[in-house]
Amino acid sequence: MAIIDQDRSQLKPIMQRQLLAFFLLGLFYAKALQNCEPPHYFKCKTVAVCIAQYFVCDGENDCGDNSDEIDCHPQRTKPTFVKPCEPNEFQCHDQVHCIPIEQYCDDEPDCMDGSDEFENCHLNKTCAGFKCKNGHCLHSKNWTCDGVNDCEDNSDEENCENSPIAPENCNNTIGRYLCGNKRCISLSHTCDGKDDCGDGSDENKANCDKALTNCKNSTTNSCNQNCAATPAGSKCWCHPGYVLNGTVCEDIDECKEYGRCSQGCRNTIGSFFCQCAYGYKLQDDGVSCKAENGEALMIFAAKSSIRGYYLDSAIYFPIADDLSHVVGVSLDSTYVYWSDIRLGDEAIFRSLEDGTHREVIVTAGLGCPEDIAVDWITGNIYFTDSMYKQVGVCNHDGSFCTVIIKEATEKPRGIALLPSHGKLYWSDWGDNPHISVAYMDGSNRTFFVKDNIGWPNGLTIDYPSSRLYWVDARLKVIESISLDGTDRRTVLRHVATHPYSIAIFENKLYWSDWSTNSIHSCNKFNGKNYTTLFQKNETVYGIHIYHSSLKVKYGNPCVTKPCSQLCLLAANRTYSCACTLDKELNSDKRTCRDSAKRKHIAVAAGNTIIDYYHELLGRPRMSASLTPNHITAMTYDSIADSIIAADDINKSIFRFNPRTNAINHIIPIVNEIVESMAFDYFGNNLYKSNTIHKKIEVHSLTTGEKTEFSYTENPYDIALVPEEGVMFVAFQTNNEFHIDKAQMNGLGSRTHLIEGLYGPKISLAYDRDTKRIYWCDEGTGRIESFDTQGQHRTLFRGGVNGLVSLAVLDNEVFWTERERNRLNWVDKKQVVPGYKGVNLEVTSQTDAILLSVIDGPYSGETHACRKNNGDCSHICLVTDASKRLCACPADFVINSDQKTCRPKTACSDDEIKCSVNNLCIKKIQKCNYVMDCPDGEDEKDCDSIAVNSKCQPDEFACRSGECINKSNRCDSVFNCQDRSDEEKCENHTCSPDEFRCRDGACITKYFVCNGINDCDDFSDEEDCGGHACDDYSFKCNSGPCIPRNWECDGQVDCNDGSDEHDSCRPTDCAKGMFKCSNGRCVDVLLYCNGSDDCDDNSDEADCPENKRVEALFCNKDQFKCKNSTLCIHDTLRCDDHPDCPHHDDEHGCGRCLDETQFSCRNGKCVPVEWMCDNMDDCGDNSDEQNAHCEALKHGPNTTASTALGTTPGLTERAHKCSEGKFACATGYCLPLDMFCDGKEHCLDGSDEGGQCNTTCETNTCENVCHKTPVGPVCSCRVGYELADDEKSCRDVDECKNNVCQQLCENRPGSFVCSCYEGYALRINRVSCKATGPAVKLIAASKDDIRIMSPSTMISSLTIIHRDPEVEITGLDVDSKENTIYWSNEIEGIINKMNIDTKKRVTASNGVGRPETLAVDWITDNVYYFDDKRRPLIKACNVDANKCAVITHIEGMYQRVTTIAIEPLKEMLFWGQVMWKIYEKPSSEIVRSDLMGANQKVIVRDNLGIISGLTIDYHRSILYWSDKYLNSIEGVDFDGKNRKAIVADLTTKPIGLFFYEDSLYWKIEGIGVLKRRHLYGNMDSEWISMGSKNSRLFVVSQISRQPDGPNKCKDRGCEHMCIMHKNESTCICGNGFPATLRGNVGCPADAEDEGELELEDNNHGVKVKLDETGPIVTHAQTQSTERKTGSGTITGLAVTLVTFALMFSVYYYLKKKRPGLFKRRDLSIHFKNPSFARRNNNNNTTTTGTSSILMPGEHEYSNPITEMSNTKSSIFS
Repeated sequence: MAIIDQDRSQLKPIMQRQLLAFFLLGLFYAKALQNCEPPHYFKCKTVAVCIAQYFVCDGENDCGDNSDEIDCHPQRTKPTFVKPCEPNEFQCHDQVHCIPIEQYCDDEPDCMDGSDEFENCHLNKTCAGFKCKNGHCLHSKNWTCDGVNDCEDNSDEENCENSPIAPENCNNTIGRYLCGNKRCISLSHTCDGKDDCGDGSDENKANCDKALTNCKNSTTNSCNQNCAATPAGSKCWCHPGYVLNGTVCEDIDECKEYGRCSQGCRNTIGSFFCQCAYGYKLQDDGVSCKAENGEALMIFAAKSSIRGYYLDSAIYFPIADDLSHVVGVSLDSTYVYWSDIRLGDEAIFRSLEDGTHREVIVTAGLGCPEDIAVDWITGNIYFTDSMYKQVGVCNHDGSFCTVIIKEATEKPRGIALLPSHGKLYWSDWGDNPHISVAYMDGSNRTFFVKDNIGWPNGLTIDYPSSRLYWVDARLKVIESISLDGTDRRTVLRHVATHPYSIAIFENKLYWSDWSTNSIHSCNKFNGKNYTTLFQKNETVYGIHIYHSSLKVKYGNPCVTKPCSQLCLLAANRTYSCACTLDKELNSDKRTCRDSAKRKHIAVAAGNTIIDYYHELLGRPRMSASLTPNHITAMTYDSIADSIIAADDINKSIFRFNPRTNAINHIIPIVNEIVESMAFDYFGNNLYKSNTIHKKIEVHSLTTGEKTEFSYTENPYDIALVPEEGVMFVAFQTNNEFHIDKAQMNGLGSRTHLIEGLYGPKISLAYDRDTKRIYWCDEGTGRIESFDTQGQHRTLFRGGVNGLVSLAVLDNEVFWTERERNRLNWVDKKQVVPGYKGVNLEVTSQTDAILLSVIDGPYSGETHACRKNNGDCSHICLVTDASKRLCACPADFVINSDQKTCRPKTACSDDEIKCSVNNLCIKKIQKCNYVMDCPDGEDEKDCDSIAVNSKCQPDEFACRSGECINKSNRCDSVFNCQDRSDEEKCENHTCSPDEFRCRDGACITKYFVCNGINDCDDFSDEEDCGGHACDDYSFKCNSGPCIPRNWECDGQVDCNDGSDEHDSCRPTDCAKGMFKCSNGRCVDVLLYCNGSDDCDDNSDEADCPENKRVEALFCNKDQFKCKNSTLCIHDTLRCDDHPDCPHHDDEHGCGRCLDETQFSCRNGKCVPVEWMCDNMDDCGDNSDEQNAHCEALKHGPNTTASTALGTTPGLTERAHKCSEGKFACATGYCLPLDMFCDGKEHCLDGSDEGGQCNTTCETNTCENVCHKTPVGPVCSCRVGYELADDEKSCRDVDECKNNVCQQLCENRPGSFVCSCYEGYALRINRVSCKATGPAVKLIAASKDDIRIMSPSTMISSLTIIHRDPEVEITGLDVDSKENTIYWSNEIEGIINKMNIDTKKRVTASNGVGRPETLAVDWITDNVYYFDDKRRPLIKACNVDANKCAVITHIEGMYQRVTTIAIEPLKEMLFWGQVMWKIYEKPSSEIVRSDLMGANQKVIVRDNLGIISGLTIDYHRSILYWSDKYLNSIEGVDFDGKNRKAIVADLTTKPIGLFFYEDSLYWKIEGIGVLKRRHLYGNMDSEWISMGSKNSRLFVVSQISRQPDGPNKCKDRGCEHMCIMHKNESTCICGNGFPATLRGNVGCPADAEDEGELELEDNNHGVKVKLDETGPIVTHAQTQSTERKTGSGTITGLAVTLVTFALMFSVYYYLKKKRPGLFKRRDLSIHFKNPSFARRNNNNNTTTTGTSSILMPGEHEYSNPITEMSNTKSSIFS
């Protein structure tokens, strides 16, 4: 009552302001709340629910009556619901719907077919509580005789008067009398002259008269209210509202009865009255309270989405979609808040109520944030974190966060706030489950509920009633308790199967249930009125309800901002100040001070430097600065507090001030590659590696001088420990790396510490806190560490791909990965599984991101070198913490004073002098292919020097020591291990598109100055400051060049994205174009044409009669793609590969967390702790059937041995898992790095113990040895694999794994990709991209031919030819000439049109009826199928308007469906299909030369209907699509090596084109193309063509048609010229070679389509013309007359039978099913192949209806086949 009895005058103005804000928030939905009007909302049919149109036809029963899933297509006969029923659900008879078991037989039809309600259904229904007469079940027997008609037939309130009462309780205090037979009757029935007891014991006249007299006598009647006469004497009893105490009736305090009033209660004498909190109104029943001023909004999280639902008006709408793994949600008057627990990306977000203006509040320092609560007084956000075992709080925008609860916390989950008292409550479901309470500043924490509790999940507070409610998933109960800790009560038991979150409003509780994926509600006192609000297809997590009455405003003690960071509510409406985790409160208890030195990380990506401040909890702070330099190495100068960076492209080392962005160039880079740098904060020196000259240079930043340390190996990375005067260096020797320890002054010998690293990138970092060196190896994917003595080597992390940079900051280790714009980190102590990261806003094509810790200006003791440079004249080198050594430049020597230097006049014995500058270099640097002298004289006259005397005179001495034959020198093949045989090859030439390295190797010109060493001698990265691109290239801002045509093509090709600059996107569409809402430009002719050409329907939105795309009926095992007419199989849903055009099949696919959750078979996620606990948490029992459970029953496997080859079970356990993993004894696979790490990860502990302490000590592995309890397990670095002995490593031939898109060269441990002519490598260095003009898609519909640019930057759709209602039957393009060709069967013409000039030429002479066609782009001949009189393949020259027969197609049922040409190899391919009555179609793929000779069937088996042919000209592979078998396959030109590309398409493929190593095909019936990559991960993508009427398409780009010589150009043929045997051949109209006028002219009768076979009837010999002359083959002897007559009779007979059968079927359908033809167009539009072709021996043609469509694209393509199918469906 404290809340009700508050000072209402104080609350009223605050409430009014808050209610006004809520009213304005809901103004957007006001109209919908009243009318639920389309098009934005949909009103459900049988329930009062209004849902957003977004949910209509989405495959989920959002209405509850499934009316939102009805009539999603005109032919749809039943709704789609694919979720199988759970054990606690009822299966409807339609086999596709499930309803909660409580809704079965409840007099309300819930199934679509009404099968849950039938006569006498209650007879078979059992109830756990009370069963009503009407079959309804009450959850509790306590609901009977309580005065409420719960059964709705009042059967629960019948016979309550005579309900049995225990004899000991039957007395006058309750107005009852105990009969002699123990029957208990009312006192009003005694002494009334009736035998109410049945044994007469209630009637005794004498006693009754006496008792009646006593009652009437005031002196003997002591009752102060009522007196009743009974055979046992007079008895007192009381009126309702009183209780008898002796003879006196005392008032009953009804307000103490639980649930008497909804909120407040005021007792009166003999009665009571209910009252409501401010903002509520008492209802007519005198008990219930209704909130005023608007309705409540409930939001809930469905794993990958957030939904909103207005409780009164039942408006249901989406808030946010496509989220990762949403758990907790909350809501205030402005924002929706939610937590996302996706591993590595944990965060807390907020957005406006409609989902817009989404922003991240907290992203750093989160483990598994589960529940959220918003303090509506201060705006602070509270949350639980079950992984870090804490309760945290942040201010409203996440700028300040801290932890307030940490102690005695295991797995916190639910959280609820009580700001009026400054308290917070939270649940903990750990080993000691409890509910705790503390003040909102974290103080005074106590256990609130800890007895009889299992897994407490969600919490909620009923503020008006001052009660806390919670759900318990293990005990399956909903309970409540008064906020003072008394009066604990159970609301529901065993009804909520796995409740997770709970909310309360007015008299109802709402909770989510994991088992049923649903949200339910019931009465908050007794659990009555149980209802299911929603049932989703994915797990439902948090729910929250907002209404202004729930968020009562009080005075905010923090309104004056008394705290410098966090202001938290505390006891007695006061406040407490708090600080972030890296700060602490000052003595004033208001302000904060640093508790540690402020550190941060500099992140360099290309020309961008990001200052990243890593917060322990909250939001990481990042600021970016752009530099004109490309950063290739970086370190931090803690003396000058600035960044020193190297730019190997512009050849400069510069200093960058992150505060002022000032840049100062300090050291030039001359003839060297700077791989790494490190700063010595004791000596103020810069150490940098010079890999070309194998040196470490030390530059004094005090004097500007430098000295050098020379090595025989390449130094790659450096880490300095000035306190000890040592440095750690990663060196490269041949193809391997190792880490050595050396003195920082260059003296003494090196100590080898780590061997066997593989690179190519090794990064070192020193952690001053732990005094350990961390390093990462890109080759092995491992991060390891050791102490500064090189001991206690520890594996920190493994299996990380592409490690390039490493840093250690405070308690985290940070790293970056190659070509990933993400900063990753993990706790240094690894107490938390997994790792985290943040995406960096840098260019998407950055190859390597570098890290450097900025730990602030050095403030330690001043070293001797910092005092007057240690009295050194040039360089002062650090020896240890106190000593120094003076050093000199390379051409100077130290004087006797050991401080000053003098010029060097002579070289030592192991040196030679350069003539320029008198510089001395080591003798070993002579003729090492590196110019060490300024003028390069050390590399002159090297041929006369015998490098290796052991080689023979006819051999070449490799620098690496081998001898090879001199013939292998400069043969463009690397024969030496160090590749020195291909260096300095003077006669070796490179192509114009290549760059010649100094060693003679050739690389593509686009790799020059790209920041990567592609030449082995690094010459491609030298002198990049003046590097310029040629006129055919575009220069990226970062330096590299790319083909000019790649600029503004919608694809980022520069690593900094500069090729897709702002000016690429046009501000508006060109004249004659319509601008779509999504930015696409479409031809104005497509506006309001009834087709969605914009792909967002904006071109059809404002039309008078808007024709929208109809929804498609999908089967119950299919998923319907949104905004599309495509259905895909359910197995393709959430498979990480988008199959829908808009990728919506991958939306809403939240995944289970690998390390903390178990993935059930039905898709649910449950904590791993719930496995094998004898409880069905999944709902399908899969958590109790896992291999873990079986293994635990039998105990762990303890067998172990020391030798790999003899260890029982070791090989099996290694082979049982995928690469990089090993099996527990239970069979569960874990990463190898998790074994023997001191922590038990296997449930049975089998990953620890055993041989963990001894294995790998005697390393038998060639590369990496992993410890396991049962012995060592070997693995190899990247690029190698284990040999059969499982110890040694062998090279992996990556080229066999299709790693390169086009050409691949395998190398030891690696590979190199290259491209065919006309292509260039993309920046990813594996895929190729065409270098010519941008690709165009050309499509033909029934009305037009259109060109579409698929570029995302300049997407457009243009009509280039329009001819309404004239079907186009063939389409192709000449990309180089930019001309298109198309055929028209009805008009009998072939057209050619230049796309630019629109000049059009038509061929009609002898064309026939052209269908499918293909263009020979070399000779400009068009090959096509003509079916006018007989099936022929012809060729036409459109410009000359002349055609010729190429070949006859034999067989009465044959039809050519597609043609492809390979003109460079003079090959013609076609697919011919055969239809036979009552048989499925079959096809053949035939190959011939361009003259039609040398025919060969290359594919015959397992073919249906060939719908497309295309050629990979470089690899000589023919691909085809089969729309009957729904497959795409490929084969060599000779028919070998057949391979299925896609064998299980869910749609029919039409057409096929090969481009950029991808296949394009059209989906039958819709205007969508699909593109599938043929390399890499074989991804697919969708391209909208606009019109669904588009039948034909081609892909146009010059790389698709390789160039070749046209020898027909000047041949002078009078008719046509065909390429044959690499020569031009003139042919005539009948296909015979020209024989007149020098074999260029034809006879007059040769223009006819004569036979290509000459038959001699006298001898039975058929002469077939071949390219070399006639080939004689034997033919069947049969008279022409017999064949002619027989063929005529057969044709007539078949014709009559066919038409008779068709007429019979038509007559039957017309009579029996007259409506059939109204729903389907049954007009017969077909062609039977047997009646439309000329007989081979007779010129008579049987007439028939012709078709201009390909078979399979008619309404009925083959009437016999179709009628057979129809018959089977009609008469079945």
